[in-house]
Amino acid sequence: MLVQAVSVSPGLHKPQSVRRRRGCGRAVILDVARRLLRERSLDGLSMELVAQEAGYTRRTIYNHFASVTELFEVSRKSLIAGLEPLVPNAITSRLPMTLALSRFATQASRLFADDRHLDLMLSAIRDRHASSWIANAYDTAIQRPLSDALIAFLDEAQAAGSFNGNSRSAAFQLLWTLQAAATSTSIFNSADTGARSEPDAIVRAFLMQHHHPDAMAA
Repeated sequence: MLVQAVSVSPGLHKPQSVRRRRGCGRAVILDVARRLLRERSLDGLSMELVAQEAGYTRRTIYNHFASVTELFEVSRKSLIAGLEPLVPNAITSRLPMTLALSRFATQASRLFADDRHLDLMLSAIRDRHASSWIANAYDTAIQRPLSDALIAFLDEAQAAGSFNGNSRSAAFQLLWTLQAAATSTSIFNSADTGARSEPDAIVRAFLMQHHHPDAMAA
């Protein structure tokens, strides 16, 4: 009788399989939304389009997300959560300046070249009016930790007499150059060897511009 009761009881086995299906469906929907948002803004996204691309009914999409705005928000926040561990938020001063900056630049370049970063950056630009929080979230999670770490490092180097220039403007110059180079590498699929050497070359040019005496050191 116990076996029979278990087999017909609606709450013993079904919830786990339902949760598994719901989790899988949610992941598929988010993946489709990410692909669609790479090509269009939030205004161009609809539940109908997501359902069509995912092979689901509209009702299935609404079972997971109450609106296209919620879907957009969850999609973008999942990108941020995946990228945050990649953000180098400190630069050691125990290494020679060239080496310390090169390590930071390499980490930052890997972050900038990540497809998820490109997706997030595009949304921060395209959807800053339709969804104002996205630009602030991108700045808080990605850009500000990078710039704060670099400015603090350059301030310390300037105090030690090994760096000339305005730390804030120099930090933004270096980050912009690294991001432009990494993004173009990601978009145009440049050779991997060039992608690895480029951050070092950018750092050397940066330090030469700011008259660091060891800029040409290994």
